[in-house]
Amino acid sequence: MSKTFLNNAVSLWKGIVAPDARLDNNLSSEQFMKFFNFLQIGDFYYYVFNFTTMKLEYKSPSIEQVLGYPSSFDMQEFMTSIHPDDQPYYLNFEHAAIQFLKNLPVHKLGNYKIQYDFRVKNIRGDYIRLLHQAILIDFDDQNNFIRTLAVHTNIDHIKENGKPRLSFIGLQGEPSFIDVQAPEVFKFADNPFTKREKEILRLIVAGQKSEEIAHNLFISLHTVNTHRKNILSKSGASSVIELMSLTIKNGWL
Repeated sequence: MSKTFLNNAVSLWKGIVAPDARLDNNLSSEQFMKFFNFLQIGDFYYYVFNFTTMKLEYKSPSIEQVLGYPSSFDMQEFMTSIHPDDQPYYLNFEHAAIQFLKNLPVHKLGNYKIQYDFRVKNIRGDYIRLLHQAILIDFDDQNNFIRTLAVHTNIDHIKENGKPRLSFIGLQGEPSFIDVQAPEVFKFADNPFTKREKEILRLIVAGQKSEEIAHNLFISLHTVNTHRKNILSKSGASSVIELMSLTIKNGWL
């Protein structure tokens, strides 16, 4: 996962709550369950995310059943596991959802479920498609979002392929908005490198010399130098330092 992706997500979330927003004691699991009125269509887990602390306050043990990860799995690790091709969708959907909710009257904030899908790598290294459903469960009179309850359901058996889609599902008689076209605020540059070039680029960014790369990948020094030349050419960089900067900026790794 690129630092750009994670930093953009954090910037989005930080912008939806004021520094002086009130903080209450943690909600009880019984209170969480009052909001848990989603119809499940596969194996699922749920969690509570606190926007004021940027941390997961609670994760259901079933995360191990769905993804294979232990309940100690944190938000940064989860973001790292999102498929690179789906990261722009994730950010654009989050941005669109925030804008939609911010335009609602405060008394309607809890009347909408945000729903979209994306792919996540499980502990075996396989990508599965999750349906993300989230609803605000704690907010103040100033439209500051405090906590959200989210449910992730494995929908591989329903949607194995295809473009991720976003919907705003109305509750308590509110209208729904299906297949919302999110503005393309975040767009990552296409990755121009082959699989082998990305392996070598990762080692270059890690600070390894050509000789070390050749030893670690069991290839000749000549082959490494050829790949390095091609990587610099494709990136448009004139030095390793510039290459590393462009790699981070464009999310090539």
